[in-house]
Formats: sequence, structure tokens, C-alpha cells
Amino acid sequence: MKKQYLGLDVLRGIGIFIVLWMHSAFYYFDGLYALDFNHPPLIVTVIGLLLMFAGMFALISGASHGLQYYDKIERLGYDFKKLLKYNTVSGLLIFIIAYLYFIFTGPGLVDIPNQTMNNSILVEWIRNNRFYGFNLERLLYVDSLTMISLNIILAGGLFSLIEKIQRKYPSGNKPRAYLLVGLLFLVLSSLRIPLYETYMNAFEQQAFGTVAALNWFVNKNNPILPFLAFGILGIWF
Repeated sequence: MKKQYLGLDVLRGIGIFIVLWMHSAFYYFDGLYALDFNHPPLIVTVIGLLLMFAGMFALISGASHGLQYYDKIERLGYDFKKLLKYNTVSGLLIFIIAYLYFIFTGPGLVDIPNQTMNNSILVEWIRNNRFYGFNLERLLYVDSLTMISLNIILAGGLFSLIEKIQRKYPSGNKPRAYLLVGLLFLVLSSLRIPLYETYMNAFEQQAFGTVAALNWFVNKNNPILPFLAFGILGIWF
């Protein structure tokens, strides 16, 4: 981008630092399986609260990419077709990187009741000296980077559509359009509640076609509903 926004850089840096700290704390927290979650230690409560703000990544990403979209259109002369192609390729590239990262080097998935840790390939090799390979749980997990890649593709497409409509009808209120679309997807996210039960039932019944169709939309972690709404609201900001 031609202009650098210090505030966004600071937010990104803080976010990266917090993620590194949380992952490190997670791996080296002594007595993890013995925790009483009815009376958790203060540090566990703090980490739990921070995990609830994962939508901030989507907001910051939406704001950053929204600025880049305008820069490419206004300064670099991208048309909407070229911008859509650029966003799609960029999103798919990050999507691939996200899955490779999570499968090979990503954080563990803890199962407190069974006192087990689903480690990535590299972590399992380093910590337990065995080659574990990847599994379905890690393949279906939607981490923050995967969520951001999906938002780049979907929010980028919505951006192109809204901007195209705005050029056709210049009297429209463009910021309000982004706000309304973001709120619309936020309301639609309520569909995730009944769909999540369908998703879990399909998983238990090994109906993997249904699981694959619903996974990115209603997964327990960073699903499109509602994180796409956060990304669009980031563009509105």
C-alpha cells in the first residue's frame, strides 16, 4: 500500500504477540489436565477471555484488506474482475499455507476429559519422538489463518459487488451498505446454532459429505458464520 497505517500495524503486532504467548502458555502449562474449570486459576481465566476475542482478527483483517482494495482500484487501476481474481488467488494461497501450517506445525488440540493432546506432526515428533501423521480432527479444524483466507475470498467478492453497484448508482450510501451487509451476515449467523447440531450428528454418523458441506460455515472454531460478518464490518470501519 502507498500509505502505511501505524494503528493497523500495531494491532497486528499485538495480535501476533498474544497468539505466540497463548500458544506457549498452552504447551507449557503445568497440570493442564488437573485443572478445575469450575474454579480456574486467574491466568486460565485471562486466556479464556482472550480466546473470546478471536473476531478481532477478522475485523483487523477486513479493515486492512478493505484499504488495500481501494488502493488497488484507485491508485493501481485494477478493475473489479482483476481485483476479484487477485483476491481469490491470494485467499487460496493463504488457505493452503494455513492448512499446511496447522497440520505440520500448528498448536495442539487438547482433550481434557481423556487427557490427550492432538499434536501437529512436527510437535509430536519433537515432544514424543514419533511420526504421528495428520488426522481428521486437524483437517476439519478452522484456525484463524484459515478463517482469514476465507474472508479474503468472500469479503473480497462482496466488496467488488458493492463497489460495482455503487458505481452504477452513485447516489447510494456506500458505508451504510457495508454496515447493513455485515449486520445481515451477523443475523444469518444465528443459523449456525441449529446447523451445528446437524453438523455434529453428521460427524457421529460419519456422513462426511454433510460434514464437509457444513464444516467451514458452522465449525466450532472460527466459522464463516459469523466471522465473515466481522470481516465485512472491518471494511466498513
